[in-house]
Amino acid sequence: MKKPVKKLEGTALWGAFMHQCILAHGFHILELGQTRTGKTNKKVTINRWLVERGGETLGILDCGKPGEVLLYANYGLPFNLIIPSGCDVTIRNSPVAVYKNYAETPELSWHFIKENMINIFTFRAHIIDDLTNGEYASRFMRVLLDQVMRNKLTIPRPFVLDVDEISDLLPAYGLIENKYQKEAAAKFSKVLKKIAFMGIRVHGADQAWGDVYPNARRQFAFLVVSRSPGTEAKTDVGIIKRYSFESLAINQAKIIFPQKNWEGTWEFPLVTIPDGMTIEYEGEVFWARKRRPEKSQVDELVFVPYLEKKAGVGV
Repeated sequence: MKKPVKKLEGTALWGAFMHQCILAHGFHILELGQTRTGKTNKKVTINRWLVERGGETLGILDCGKPGEVLLYANYGLPFNLIIPSGCDVTIRNSPVAVYKNYAETPELSWHFIKENMINIFTFRAHIIDDLTNGEYASRFMRVLLDQVMRNKLTIPRPFVLDVDEISDLLPAYGLIENKYQKEAAAKFSKVLKKIAFMGIRVHGADQAWGDVYPNARRQFAFLVVSRSPGTEAKTDVGIIKRYSFESLAINQAKIIFPQKNWEGTWEFPLVTIPDGMTIEYEGEVFWARKRRPEKSQVDELVFVPYLEKKAGVGV
């Protein structure tokens, strides 16, 4: 017999979410909802709670959506941009200080993380194909996994890694197109399982539960679900399909707790980009295909600056 769902509202919901999630470092969070259902607004708000109330250092995997990371300027903390070497990011009219670091390799990106800053990894904004994205992400997550396995973590803790469109890095079996995507998904899944008890959490967002790699989605303890006409059909899991989301407003979401029989509806405040603030990305990360010199030789990642690419250099 299924336990009845315990509904939490108001201060009871806030108190439970604060103590069981915000102050309990390491519990992963997954947000679900179709485009234009307010996922980004809710994600920015929850991350602010994690930073200001939970004392966590924030790292964001920027997927290049227009202006999305600029919402974090409302925190009042400096931006720390971690950019692939040969590429660049320009932020104009920023009300907060902006610092730039250039990483020669995916592995070195972790070296530039700073406390009391909004750390923004921009490599996803400079990659246009799934093959390169899969290999870069695999190498990026390998560092965290290796550090966890050796118990030699160098990043500040507690730490939260925000990943929008998480199925790009953790695609379900039907969405995997190459071995690098599969490798990245497998590594990321292992990382999720290992880091939960070490004060490191992942805050992911995507359109549907079924789009996320199965071994990974089981690791997300808290679910934040926005209104979506197809949520029940697309997610199709026992802990979600019995809930109704059609009546939710754009600024509302259901929070489902790890107990799977606790849930509550929360209304999130609206977050806006500071007036006149803009962001531009220059340069691409892409494959340099060699003309089959040797089977043992592995393709390398090459970073071509924007101006050189326009002139036809390295293409």
